[in-house]
Amino acid sequence: MKNHTIDEKYNAVMELLLGGSPTEICRRYSVSSSQLYRWKDKFIEGGKHGLSQGVRNEYEHEMAQMKSIIGDLTIANELLKKNLRRRIK
Repeated sequence: MKNHTIDEKYNAVMELLLGGSPTEICRRYSVSSSQLYRWKDKFIEGGKHGLSQGVRNEYEHEMAQMKSIIGDLTIANELLKKNLRRRIK
């Protein structure tokens, strides 16, 4: 049993997704059809996960930035209030 590189697996899956003959792909990469379809399923699942993670991470990053800005503004507001109270006394 040959250990296939990530690039070999990727190329085989891409050929399959682009309409290549499964029999030909299996022969060329020396894998069974069940193995080829497991690679495809893992690739597609990883793709879905990767896409959803990317969007969520983008929103989480933006949310963290906004929270930081709100925190800074809250501190600045409190300092301004303290200074104003001191000047009024």
